[in-house]
Amino acid sequence: MKISILILGAIVLIGFDSCSNNASSDAQTANPPDSLKIAEKSIRPDTVHYKDDVIHLEPIDSNDFLKLPAIDLDTKTLYYKTKLIDDSNVYFVDSIIPVLKFTNGDSVVLRPSQETSIHGEEHRYLRMIKPLNSFFISNPNDLSYDYSLWNKSTGRETRVYSYPEPSPDGQNLLCYDFCVNGDYANNGFQIFANERDSLLKRWQVIPRGWGPVDCRWKDDHTIYMKTSYWDWGSKNFIAKYVSLKLPDFSK
Repeated sequence: MKISILILGAIVLIGFDSCSNNASSDAQTANPPDSLKIAEKSIRPDTVHYKDDVIHLEPIDSNDFLKLPAIDLDTKTLYYKTKLIDDSNVYFVDSIIPVLKFTNGDSVVLRPSQETSIHGEEHRYLRMIKPLNSFFISNPNDLSYDYSLWNKSTGRETRVYSYPEPSPDGQNLLCYDFCVNGDYANNGFQIFANERDSLLKRWQVIPRGWGPVDCRWKDDHTIYMKTSYWDWGSKNFIAKYVSLKLPDFSK
């Protein structure tokens, strides 16, 4: 019995050593150029996922992208502009801190966190988005900022990547931001639906190694994107124009 166990153990050790040698051999045969090609392919904006569906982002010509109207509101520029007061339900404490009053009787005082206060950053009221019945607010953090939509009726807050751009039929809202390392801001895109006086997040994609620099609606179900991804060969960011077909959100 002991002899059988020793023989079995020797076989297992030989097999393990063989797997290790094969792995080492495979690693050595994968030369750097091939590795770079594999890495580049894995991070290029070619596919995204919605639940169990794999959605291919098809390449398009840059001229087709540029023919579409750009989103007319640059939130990063708007962030630095003087406060625009276009709603009587918004006022300020010490002329800086926004206070939002909701029609249900509630209110919220948007005081900065201790971390952002150290850097002198405040929440900023940007505007009232009437079609969404929501206040549009920028939220600072220790490195950058993101945005919130506060429903004027319910007081419900929805965090978004950017100013929401409606599809031509108004059924979907697109928000996106680009920060490929994800250290300073969000990176990716979101799709929302405006339902029952609230925003419903239908889809959120957080890509790795690439991100959407500019997005434009082609039609009710198609988004054209200018993306940027890191090319390991040239060690530079490279622009890629793609078309994204929205998935079936009823699934």
